[in-house]
Amino acid sequence: EPLGYELKARLDLIIQSVTRFWDQGLHNYFTNHGPSHSERVHRQKLAQLAQELPEKERLSEDEIFIVSAAARLYDIGLQSPNVEPPIVDFYYKPGDSLAFTQLQQIREKKHLLTERLILNSIRNDYRGVSLGLGTDAYTRCIAEVCRWCSEEPLDRVPLTIPVNNLLVRVRLLVALLRLAD
Repeated sequence: EPLGYELKARLDLIIQSVTRFWDQGLHNYFTNHGPSHSERVHRQKLAQLAQELPEKERLSEDEIFIVSAAARLYDIGLQSPNVEPPIVDFYYKPGDSLAFTQLQQIREKKHLLTERLILNSIRNDYRGVSLGLGTDAYTRCIAEVCRWCSEEPLDRVPLTIPVNNLLVRVRLLVALLRLAD
């Protein structure tokens, strides 16, 4: 089912904000990540997988919004300005050149860096590029989906999380996003 006006407008704001975020270009990578990669994952693969779910398992409007936002955000950890222990074993200061091994650490831990960026972005004292997220349960759930887009076993992902009096099937959303990627 398509998104209602409010969630569509919110997703559009996230898409615009994420593009500005990637424009910072903090770290040089040898992979093709960024807004165009997220667009392909979201529009082509994720949409197809969601459509192929059995009728009784189809995603709710809230789940569509959460997984769509997560598809746009899950790679932003690759450009995180907040790279530091305990996620990686070094501190990054903007402007620093990073060694290949440090870039590899960021790549391997991008899911945790993304989660941290999302959660930090909703703090009152956040001073970074806006991600256009808002400060509600949706944002916390989006962070959770991004956090689990990793190599960790799916059975460690919470089955559901309550969002606005609805149980969102987080494990299903993570599985769909992993497959789409």
